[in-house]
Amino acid sequence: MAHVLNFGAATVTHNAVDLGKTTGGGSLSIVTAEQEQIKADFDVDEIILGGTGTVNFYEWSAAVSVSTTLLLHDFGVVIFTTSEIKITLYKCKILLAKELEFGVLKHKPFKVRLVFTPDSNGDVIKIEEA
Repeated sequence: MAHVLNFGAATVTHNAVDLGKTTGGGSLSIVTAEQEQIKADFDVDEIILGGTGTVNFYEWSAAVSVSTTLLLHDFGVVIFTTSEIKITLYKCKILLAKELEFGVLKHKPFKVRLVFTPDSNGDVIKIEEA
């Protein structure tokens, strides 16, 4: 089962390095699995396995080279900060989107994909007030 969280314009960091600002924000989909507990027949808990997402940047400060992988940044702490909330992904990698648009007469975001999993402490995501 997946749960989706959408957010607006945000500043993004990866391991405390500023990656820029978003346009139209992005979305996260949290992937869970259900596990029945032995203590009761009808007690069902959802376990977070990780998740995926997309982010729309309006700027990207580094050159992008594509060779054998779409990886832009390997697993690290990714933080999205908006005017209202702060979202922390404790173990997240950033990949180039599989489709790129260019040469059009309107602004197109630089899209990246996210893949995140629990860190060594089991932490996946934290949402708090900014």
